[in-house]
Amino acid sequence: MIPSEKNRVEGKNGCSRKPLGIYVHIPFCRQKCRYCDFVSFAKGSGDPDFRQRYIAALKRELAQQAVLLKDRYQVDTIYFGGGTPTMLDVGQINDVVEEIFRLFSVVGRDRLEMTIEANPESVDALQCRRMEAGGFNRVSLGVQSLDDALLRRLGRVHDARTSEESFKRIQGCVTDNINVDLMFGLPGQTAGIWRDTLVRVASWEPAHVSFYSLQLEEGTSFYSDYKAGKIDLPPWDVNRQMYRSAVKHLGESGYEHYEVSSTALPGRFCRHNLKYWTMGEYLGVGLAAHSYLENVRSENTADLDAYTAGEFSDKSSAESVEEQIGDYLFTTLRKIYGFEYADFKTRFETDFLSEFGTTTEALIREGLLISDGRSLRFTNRGLDRTNLVLSRLLNREGGSHGK
Repeated sequence: MIPSEKNRVEGKNGCSRKPLGIYVHIPFCRQKCRYCDFVSFAKGSGDPDFRQRYIAALKRELAQQAVLLKDRYQVDTIYFGGGTPTMLDVGQINDVVEEIFRLFSVVGRDRLEMTIEANPESVDALQCRRMEAGGFNRVSLGVQSLDDALLRRLGRVHDARTSEESFKRIQGCVTDNINVDLMFGLPGQTAGIWRDTLVRVASWEPAHVSFYSLQLEEGTSFYSDYKAGKIDLPPWDVNRQMYRSAVKHLGESGYEHYEVSSTALPGRFCRHNLKYWTMGEYLGVGLAAHSYLENVRSENTADLDAYTAGEFSDKSSAESVEEQIGDYLFTTLRKIYGFEYADFKTRFETDFLSEFGTTTEALIREGLLISDGRSLRFTNRGLDRTNLVLSRLLNREGGSHGK
């Protein structure tokens, strides 16, 4: 569906282009964390020639994509994720940034959000100076916890002191627009340990705080240990207590809870991530990166040798209207304010309640969803049962859709 004009930006020569986010995947890590199932690895990360081959492949993929996209889109967010992008010499990262500016139409620096993920142990003074020189105006710092015993259990290679020092270094040299990533529901983590981390992080006054519950993913060290009975997770009621504690304490500290796992100070929402939660368009480059362009989802190869040899794409598929609706509900309901019925009708040319009325009414009666007549969102109780609610909605439980 053609986006509304309000979602367009002026390109060169007055040409109207759609906004585009670019995600760049850097798969290198100093050490693989025990819970991580992302496409990342420590092997070869210290080899300069190996890393340079990867950077060269990124540039080739960007050039290939620019031929197809540069006249239709204008880039307004850039996000380097991983892995740990700051494992590389940030000068190499800046080479990729320069290539994006050379190949694509990009909004002015005053309107561009440019984020780089970093782990505390990878942020020294030189890296910070290079991030600042490269134009990065947002940093996402992977702190996870301020309890050193928990950090060791997670397989992290930094401690709490390093986290705070790195935060202050970034704040003083690069930007004050910093996100702090935290995790809860960890083996050995108590409600008290979690609250202590929240209090200390809030005292730093980061612009944004994200908090994620540990997910046990098959193939990870934690998954194997859990199946073998070597680790125990906090009970579900304690996990939910931790989640509500984060929302409450951060709210009292001036943060707005705007997405299931995200809070921000006023005006500091992550614009790149909002593309994911509003069905915005984005290009993913790099190993195993995903893209969503003109209702087509595509995924790059996860084979490093194939990628560096120039075999970038793995698979792509144009979504049916049913699939688009499913994605819309799955993503937009992650926002605390949900979605507006009018937006659904504009996108899909059908009335939401005509399609999902029976199930929606049942979920509202059960206190899992709430509607003001114009929009639909989760209740606080529903936020604890998001998977259940979405499953029922997407399966349109109740037979006839009803009005």
